[in-house]
Amino acid sequence: MLMVAIATVVVSTSQLNAAASSKAERRIEAVKAEESESGVLAAVQAKCNVNSIALPQIWNFSLNGQTQSVEIVDNNASQSRTYAVTTTVNGKETRVFKRIIGGRQTSNPLYFAVWLNGSTDLSSNCLTTTNGGHVYCRGNLTLGPTSSIDGEVYAVGSLTDNGATVTKNVLQSVRNRVAPTMTRADYETAASGLINLVSSITNIVFAPVSVGLPYSLRYYRDPEVRIQGTVSGKGTVYIEGSARVEADISYTTAAARAIFIVEGDLRVNNNVNRLDGTWFVKGTLRIDNAGTALAMTRGALIALGPVEINRDVTINADNTFWTSRNEGTKHRAPGFWPVAVDGLLR
Repeated sequence: MLMVAIATVVVSTSQLNAAASSKAERRIEAVKAEESESGVLAAVQAKCNVNSIALPQIWNFSLNGQTQSVEIVDNNASQSRTYAVTTTVNGKETRVFKRIIGGRQTSNPLYFAVWLNGSTDLSSNCLTTTNGGHVYCRGNLTLGPTSSIDGEVYAVGSLTDNGATVTKNVLQSVRNRVAPTMTRADYETAASGLINLVSSITNIVFAPVSVGLPYSLRYYRDPEVRIQGTVSGKGTVYIEGSARVEADISYTTAAARAIFIVEGDLRVNNNVNRLDGTWFVKGTLRIDNAGTALAMTRGALIALGPVEINRDVTINADNTFWTSRNEGTKHRAPGFWPVAVDGLLR
């Protein structure tokens, strides 16, 4: 005969009430934690919208009676142009929220190693980018078979890679992003009347500034300014006319950084082997033919007009403006200054 023993457990009303109360407290705590995490994402959004975020960041604070920590890091290596936000909320239970925020098709040209404003055929030359150097084209883009892109390649129109090496995604028919406006009067005003009426620049030394102030601005007014030499410090060069690079332009230190804004055309002579800096060119960008590749040890080419690239180009991308967006404002970079028109969450 099968005998079954049944044990009877007696639970008091007070125990049931305590369990229900504890469950209710956990629910309330969970809601508070979720609301806190939503607030964190809103704070990240706000900082990005005013270009005042630098990575990595760690925040520690108390909210709704719960101690919290937030870590914001660059997630670009895993998913292009994204941030990873980890929020830890400590209450009776520890809750951890992890979010990936951002998007691939960010609008500011400074987030790319190469930004082209119209259809471009680079099939005859080798374009190489390193350090997460993404490429964006507002038209049809054709790459050469020996090109190597360490990042993603976007084209608003068609994209022909011809077997080029691309470490991440190759995307065509993407959203059309308009370049930020560059207004001469803004830079002329910021220069405080210090307009350089010279036709030649050799060796640029930007004076240091106090913490929190914009970097130095050099304003040049001439039909064609010839440039060569070294760049020391951090700052921006605005050229009202065209520019010609007659010899190498190189940073003196790893801390040096320059943005060059050229209203007219930019021509790089065939004897130039190094071209450091981030270059905005509103006119025609022309790189003369040469037997060796033009190397940018840190920088970007942002062409807002026609492009004539007649030699191989290697660009080591400068990701400063992605990981420390306030640097864009301090450099008075288009899209970051005088009014920020870019945000992270789109």
